[in-house]
Amino acid sequence: MQNIPIWLTLLIGVVTAILGTLVAGVLGVDDTCGIDWTELNLQVTFAAIGVAIAAGAYGRRRVR
Repeated sequence: MQNIPIWLTLLIGVVTAILGTLVAGVLGVDDTCGIDWTELNLQVTFAAIGVAIAAGAYGRRRVR
């Protein structure tokens, strides 16, 4: 379980999904037939990294 508010988790998810789409566009894998697995994987990876960073930063801030 993470120690950050749900609104922050959602915000990170939206921002990182957009970031993942932009990176997929740069890589040329944003528009394929069917499900864009590479784009989806980029979005999920960025979201996981973003939440981990936020949880670490938020946790350190609350401890003090």
